[in-house]
Amino acid sequence: FTLEEFKTAEAKSQFSKWFGQKVEDSHVETVFNLVGGVVGMVKGIFEKAEVVGFDRALSDQENFVRHDCDCFRIIDSQGGFGPDQVRKACWLARQVANSPFLQCFPNKNLPFAPVDFATAVRDRSAHPIYYDPVADAYCARSPFVHSMMKSMRSVEELSK
Repeated sequence: FTLEEFKTAEAKSQFSKWFGQKVEDSHVETVFNLVGGVVGMVKGIFEKAEVVGFDRALSDQENFVRHDCDCFRIIDSQGGFGPDQVRKACWLARQVANSPFLQCFPNKNLPFAPVDFATAVRDRSAHPIYYDPVADAYCARSPFVHSMMKSMRSVEELSK
């Protein structure tokens, strides 16, 4: 879903039910920035916010997203993509980050197939980037992930 779709009265009404109080546009914008248009994650944040408060729920989710990005980063050191073990996770992250958030990075001449990407991501529970088959492109899950990808360094680069 898009931010505009999440800002509709109908969507905010549902978010308010999960949150237990009225959801404002600022709440929606903050949550969307962190997790993008993934309804399940949005629901999880608002449900948790009802129990622990909005700021704590956001902080916990931000920590989860950071961990998710770390798991993606180490794909290179844990076998890469596909049977040829292509070590391009950090490179792909930077390409996605250098593409405009809503345009994604096109799947052209990459040395691995989308299915190899999907398998590596699933096996490592690392989902900050997803493959969009309609656009035939790799995309950041959220604006927050997109900004984190700009500074992603490989394990080898970090150890220098």
